[in-house]
Amino acid sequence: MNKVTDRAAYLRGLADGLEIDGSTKEGKLLLAFVEAFDEMAESLQKVSDANDETRSYVEEIDEALDALESELFEDDEECECHHHHDEDDEDDEDDEDGDDGLIEYDCPNCGTAIYFDETAFDLEEDHRCPNCGEPVFGEVTPDISSWEDAEDGHEPEDGDPEDK
Repeated sequence: MNKVTDRAAYLRGLADGLEIDGSTKEGKLLLAFVEAFDEMAESLQKVSDANDETRSYVEEIDEALDALESELFEDDEECECHHHHDEDDEDDEDDEDGDDGLIEYDCPNCGTAIYFDETAFDLEEDHRCPNCGEPVFGEVTPDISSWEDAEDGHEPEDGDPEDK
């Protein structure tokens, strides 16, 4: 029991011991206060019990997480600078080579790095930045024929590229 519950029990006993007359206005008021205080003390006790149970559960989760972290990171080497370094740092560097099939592009408006799947990327789609919501590429209508001519060393001509 906590202090509030103890006080509620004391007040209930005091009201019973004083034989407060519930038929008078003052008696009804005092008994209503005692009853309300009893209910509040009971509710507070339930909240306190639930809080204790939650705290215990969080402590168990914390201990389990600590054990999991220890198991996952036990292979990490500690260097003289007391930082943890992964044994497979070379594998991480290989991942940065772009072999993952993603294209990285920085939003010209806010600078957020955005990744696109290179196999499903369509430049004609309206790509918007997830951070600022602005178009990432603006309006792009590439003229592929001019690219082909430039590769051949020729200047693009006016007219239909199919006529060449």
